[in-house]
Amino acid sequence: MNAQLEKLQDLCKSLRLEPLSANEMSAQLNGEMSPLSTLIEFLSIQNQRRQEKAAAARIRNARFPGIKTLEGYDFKLQDGVTAEQMKRLCDFVWVASAFVQCCVSGCARRR
Repeated sequence: MNAQLEKLQDLCKSLRLEPLSANEMSAQLNGEMSPLSTLIEFLSIQNQRRQEKAAAARIRNARFPGIKTLEGYDFKLQDGVTAEQMKRLCDFVWVASAFVQCCVSGCARRR
């Protein structure tokens, strides 16, 4: 059994797949599966890991700046908008009232 696991790990390395430990393999692959089902499940696990690594690499390579929020913004640099105005805008209460006003004014124009 150990020779088979070593051979599997060597094959994974040569195919540039992440080797699974015996514990991982027994936990993720059910012992009652057929050889073809086991292979499909193993390759599905490998594909999922590869996609996760690729997504992480794309995010890392994008070099996104730190997360910026309105709470961290210095409103002293901006003369036109105050922090209180921005907080009211972010509450989106104005959307409902603007929608009502648009509907009411739209109905008044039709008459």
